[in-house]
Parts: sequence; structure tokens; C-alpha cells
Amino acid sequence: MRLVIGVTELLPQWHILLSQIGVSFEEITDVRTLEIEQYSTIIVSSKSDQVSKVRLLKYIKEGGALLCEAHVAEWLFKTNTYKNYVKFVDADINTQFPRIVPGFIQKSLILPLHATDLTSDLGRKLIQTVQIGKGYAVVLPGGLSSTVLSCQVTRRNFPSSGPLLPSERVSRQSKNTVRSMVQSVLEYLHSKRNVPFAYLWPFPDGQETIFNFRIDTDFSTPDKLNTLYDLCCQHDIPATWFVETGSSESFIEQFSNMDNQEIGLHGHQHRIWRQYQRNERDVKKGIDVLLKATISPKGYASPFGKWNISLAKAIEHHGFVYSSEFALDFDDLPYYPYLEDRFSSVLQIPVHPITTARLRNAHHSTKEMKQYYENFLQQCLRFQFPFFIYDHPTGVNLEVIKFIFNLVQEHNLQPTSLLNYAEWWKQKSTHKMEIFYQDNSLIQKINNVDPTMRLCIRVDNNRWSLVPLKEKIDLDSIQWKTSETGFDYPVSMAELSRIHYKMIVNDILQYYWSLSK
Repeated sequence: MRLVIGVTELLPQWHILLSQIGVSFEEITDVRTLEIEQYSTIIVSSKSDQVSKVRLLKYIKEGGALLCEAHVAEWLFKTNTYKNYVKFVDADINTQFPRIVPGFIQKSLILPLHATDLTSDLGRKLIQTVQIGKGYAVVLPGGLSSTVLSCQVTRRNFPSSGPLLPSERVSRQSKNTVRSMVQSVLEYLHSKRNVPFAYLWPFPDGQETIFNFRIDTDFSTPDKLNTLYDLCCQHDIPATWFVETGSSESFIEQFSNMDNQEIGLHGHQHRIWRQYQRNERDVKKGIDVLLKATISPKGYASPFGKWNISLAKAIEHHGFVYSSEFALDFDDLPYYPYLEDRFSSVLQIPVHPITTARLRNAHHSTKEMKQYYENFLQQCLRFQFPFFIYDHPTGVNLEVIKFIFNLVQEHNLQPTSLLNYAEWWKQKSTHKMEIFYQDNSLIQKINNVDPTMRLCIRVDNNRWSLVPLKEKIDLDSIQWKTSETGFDYPVSMAELSRIHYKMIVNDILQYYWSLSK
């Protein structure tokens, strides 16, 4: 059997999700010629004609596996549905899909009436599993996948055991929740077919996660820059510095003298605009200032973490390799954003949006700040997304940053610059897999593969292993790990969804700062 995901119509959201997960996938050009061994699972992404419907039903009855959203299931299976606003997906260990990241959806979805799995904010179930003949189908809420294309922004609380919950303006939808839902369902469907689920691991050399310290330098001073740089050097941390060139032009040479650090651009005026021309001029001016110090930036991070399509096109025009904006996404794996009619050539690398200053604003002590980042690291390890944090030279708690660096060393995490990770991810994205499963072995053709890449293999929806890419992998010779379930969050999703006075005050202040600086 080919361990390839077939997609009936490769919509942009499915391209993003499957690329992030790292599975082998392709668009099905002709459903009428579909064979049972051709795809390990098929995503029915849209409604089609009667001939396609008949062939898809034949595929599942013969033992295939299908994934679709509820509005498509109405057409394919005559599934009963209803519309409902879903605020969030709760943590749920009593489910067949225990590795889903809890998060916010905040959108009206079409829900399957007979869903039995995964709980929403009102206690309604979101996922329906169906057996049809010898095969299985999973029905997700209709409209769920398209949330990964959203550019909506809101102020969001983040889980902490401190006096107040820290908050930041970030992507309105928790896109890592959607990705983890899709991946968990694909793992489940492969286990139902008694075939392995194989995908490229998101970190080099099979690391559990990787670490980056991102520094936005807006309105800093040479002394504060030096203090933070010295701390990075003492701990061998190749940090990524995004330079706001407007306030640092007089001492821009300081950045070119940094050793083993990446220098990117944080804009010139510390503002972004809706108009392409204004964004492009600001980006160009920032680049020109950096070039005077012989710095050619490859990464961009926007002021206040904002993102819009005109900005995306401006940084694309200037040839940036990647950008990083938590208003588009956070705590997630990289991807290429969709710009309404095409994908951007600039890779998006999400980071964690809460700084030590945000924690101080939420009345956290130094001890509580340390606990916050230790909890976040455990979350990264549990759900396999990067331990990427950021801060500023002005207002940073150096004792907490030193604690994080020590934490990274204790867990043997590999520190990296965002540029190094972006280049590795781009290389991984070019690797096209076609894996065959036969006689309890995986067989594939291997040509010029990066030796740092690993294949993750999951079986029984419970056991997993990381192996180097090679032409034949005997599953009987693999040492398997058991998947962990559950994660103890300091607060519930219901508490995270509450609005408190600090959120309102911070929104007002940030709006003022964005206009005045």
C-alpha cells in the first residue's frame, strides 16, 4: 500500500496543514480510477459529482479511510448537521484523539449531529467517527480547516499560575489546535486500516524540540544591547536579533560586531501600514541602514507582531527568507502563508508571544516567570512545537532569561537561529516521499536526503519511533515509545477566555504606542 494522503481538491488550507505535518500527499486527479491500495487515507475536501460520490463510497466500503468536514459529509454520507458557534476546544483525555492542543476557534462551525469526541466550550462534541463496510471515516466540523487562513487578531490570555494571566494581541484562532486535530485524526484512520502513519519529523537530528531566543531591539540603548549580548555569549546562544533601525541608526555598527548572532530587520519606524507602498518604503529604508553596517538581513519580524498581506508582499519583494509575526500564528510549525491568490515565498516561523515584560505587567514575580517558561517548555515537548521565545533588551528580566538558557542546557536542546531553522525547513519541504508498506516494512526511494531528517512512524495510534530515512525500514526491528496523553494546564480554557481589566488597558496602550512611535 502507498502511504500517501490523497486529497480530492487541494485547497490552500489543506496544503498548509499537510505540509506542516510533514506527510506525503497529492491531489487526486481522477476519483473514478481510485484503487483501495492507492492511498492510505483520502481527504474529501469538497463536494463533487455523483460519479465521484459512488467511487468514494466504494473505496471506504472496501476498507479505505476517509476524512471530511461536516458540510462535505452531508453530501457524501447524508450526515445530519447543525450550526454552532465554537469558542474553544477543551483539553480532553477521554477521547480517541488525546494529542490535540487545546485552543480557541471562535467561529461558527457546522457540527455533525452525532459527534462523540472532543469537547467544545458548551460541552458539545465536535468529531464523529463512522464505520462503513470494512472502512472508517472521521467527520470534522465544517469550516474548521479554513481557520488556518484567517488573519483575524485579538488579545489573548495565556495559561499561568501567576496573579493575573499574561496577554498579547495574537492570531484570533489557535491554528496549532486545528493542525493537531487533523494530525490526530490521520493517525487514528491509519491505525484503523492497520497501517503505519509516517511523516517527516519537524526538528533536525530527531530532537524533541529546538530552542531560539528572538530579540526585538526597538528603542533600546547600546548598554542594554551589550548586556543581553554578553549573556547570550556566556551560554553559547545563537540568538536572532531583529533590529528596529530608526532608533539605532547612530550605533548600527554594534550589530555587525556581534559574533555568532543572526541580525534581522524589525522595520525602520516601528510601524506597519495597510498600504503596500508605505510598507515597502519602510522595509527598504531599514535594509539600507543595515547594509551600511555590511548586514544583509534574511529575516523580518514586524512591529507589535502585526501581519497583513501588503506587508507580506513588501518583505517578499525584498527577498526575505522568512518572517515571524504572532498576529498571524504562534506556538506552531512553519508554513508559507496564503496571499488570497497564491502562496508567499517567505516562510512564516511562529514564536511564543509572551515576554518577561508581559509577565511583569501581569504582576508575576521572578519565580512565577521561571515557572511560566518551564511550563511552556513542557508543552512544547508534549505537543512537538518549537521552544521559541522572544524579548526586548529594554524591560527584560535577565535572571529569567539566564534560567531559560540553563533550562535549555539541562534538556540538551539545540539552540538555533531562526534563519538556520528556516533554511532547514525549506530543505525538508523539498523532500518528496513516496512510501510503500508491505510485509511489515516501509520501502521508499532515497535520493540526496539531508542526513539530519528523521521519519516519525506511529502505529496503533499509541506507539511511535524516529528513524533515519533509508530505502527499507523493518518495523519489527524498531524500538517503540509509548505516546503520552494529557497535559496539566495551570488554568482551564474557560478561565483563559475571560476578559479582565488588564487586557482592555493593554489594548488601549498598545493602540496609542502603535500610533505615536
